[in-house]
Amino acid sequence: MATLMEKDSLINGISQTLGLIVAQTGGRNEDSELLAGLRNKLYALKPEEIDYEELSKLVREKFNKYKF
Repeated sequence: MATLMEKDSLINGISQTLGLIVAQTGGRNEDSELLAGLRNKLYALKPEEIDYEELSKLVREKFNKYKF
């Protein structure tokens, strides 16, 4: 379960990570497709339906994979 602010934080983190992936790879890849789909799904979910801990861990892992 997440709060509205946590939902917003996840969407923001995914968007930042997507930008990083494009900057590092020059295009889209499997990770960016996964994150883009997740971001779209998050927009449709109520905060109470979101597992914040699990998703924030996934976003951090993807971000760390591509960071400079």
